[in-house]
Amino acid sequence: MDPRIVKKKKERHFEPQCGDGIDECIATSIKEAKALGEPITLHFNDNVLKITGESKAAAVKKEKDEQSRKRWEAYKKTPAYAKAQAREKAERERDQKKIDELMASLDGALAKGIGAAVGWMKDYAAVADNITLKTDHGTVLKKVLAAGYKEDAHVGEHEKLKENYAAAGEYIMGQAIACMKEGFAPHPITGKFAAEFARIRAVKTFPVMHTIKLNGKAPPPDTINLVPQIKFKPPACG
Repeated sequence: MDPRIVKKKKERHFEPQCGDGIDECIATSIKEAKALGEPITLHFNDNVLKITGESKAAAVKKEKDEQSRKRWEAYKKTPAYAKAQAREKAERERDQKKIDELMASLDGALAKGIGAAVGWMKDYAAVADNITLKTDHGTVLKKVLAAGYKEDAHVGEHEKLKENYAAAGEYIMGQAIACMKEGFAPHPITGKFAAEFARIRAVKTFPVMHTIKLNGKAPPPDTINLVPQIKFKPPACG
């Protein structure tokens, strides 16, 4: 007998494990019910399905879908649903405002240097991976490329990335470019990379650590504090 089937009082119950699929659970329940000669109750994502050896998989799955639909419709009539909707609306408005502000500040961030550029990309990645928001990855990509950043910059140069902070920043920007070239937002892991790249805090005295010239000229001094200097740890696959 399948070990996921347990007996409680006089009834047998199928309790799926993490990762089990509905089709396999239904098929196994029908098979075991037939072999045991008694019904089995399958519990799947809050659905309770009575199964016998004569049950048809398609009918059981239809019943599961119907239970889920009824539970969802009932939830939509509760105060909890209304509260959740209001919270999500507020979060969308907050994040959209953040995106709008970031788009307005992109040119300035790119002009300030690598630290500001990475800081901007970190903030953008944190909110841009949401299909309900109005984003413009194309414009971001165009401006970042025009600033001199390159896709997959410094990939595989692990030792250099540990010591050269400009290279580490260009690596982060290059990974963001790779995502946007595929039509996606920069991966949220950009924030983790940026945290390892530096502790970001605005100052005016930090020396330039930017290897890219903007419009043929060296960029102005960076406004991002990279101290204490934290060694950047690129992913093993990158």
